[in-house]
Amino acid sequence: WVADHVVIHELGMKEDPSPSLLDPYCGTGDFLSAAIRAVRQGISERKGDEFDLIFDAPEKIRGIDRDPLAVEIARVNYLLALGQLVQEEHPQFLMPIYLADASVQFRPVSNDDSVITLSTSEGDFLLPAPFIQNPLLPDWVLGRITNYMDGAQLRLHVQPEEVAIQEVLNAYYNYLTAPKPRTPVPDALTPRQADVLLETARRLVELHIRGEGTLWLHLVQNMAGPAILSHRCFDRLAYQGPTSIFDIYSDIYLRSGGQAAIVTSEADAQTPSSRHRMLTSESRFSGATILLCGL
Repeated sequence: WVADHVVIHELGMKEDPSPSLLDPYCGTGDFLSAAIRAVRQGISERKGDEFDLIFDAPEKIRGIDRDPLAVEIARVNYLLALGQLVQEEHPQFLMPIYLADASVQFRPVSNDDSVITLSTSEGDFLLPAPFIQNPLLPDWVLGRITNYMDGAQLRLHVQPEEVAIQEVLNAYYNYLTAPKPRTPVPDALTPRQADVLLETARRLVELHIRGEGTLWLHLVQNMAGPAILSHRCFDRLAYQGPTSIFDIYSDIYLRSGGQAAIVTSEADAQTPSSRHRMLTSESRFSGATILLCGL
């Protein structure tokens, strides 16, 4: 009920149109579920069509966390908050909760920001800019590489590893540079963009052959989350955690003029970040303090 109070009474999620909201420290998804309930309540009070929520929520209400179990629970709670809408026939949507560290910023590797790099213990994975501008691309286009991983594995019975990998990458390149009509991502990549993605694809296929399966593919898809969401920018931030990380989150994700609510301990609330303005700290919930921050 703390989350419900925050998103309805402090962040105005029942308004029309509802603001976008990110929880960059989402845990099991309390703020995300509360935001969905608030938007749904607002639609109902205005006698609107609740089915609109199935389009609006995944676009506007998103989360990140670095705990795999918490993310899985948050995704389930997200669906539960949507309720009957996802039990009936509905359009497909991308679950907008990423397994990643929201405080890690991506690094552009060219002056025009046309390529970004995701750094891991297995080296850098490069993604072309459209994969950050359109969150469907990492899921749809990069996700298709599983077919090519399996193809490379089969070819190892009759071909050297280097040849097997190169042949499936040639086929993947043709897929990347071809139009994809009747799909959510119909536009072809440019040769330059395809070349960038092919280097990431090569590393993923090599890791698959080494016995890593699709682990690194899923990691790369999720690690792109902070870059995707920072490109999006949000009207509201809400999270439960320390105020010390607010500066990082606001710089990366909060649009100019946006608002944030932080549920934190009373002790932590006494030393708020110098970068935000405390609007109120009077609401106490079982030893917690709500800080409202306007930029």
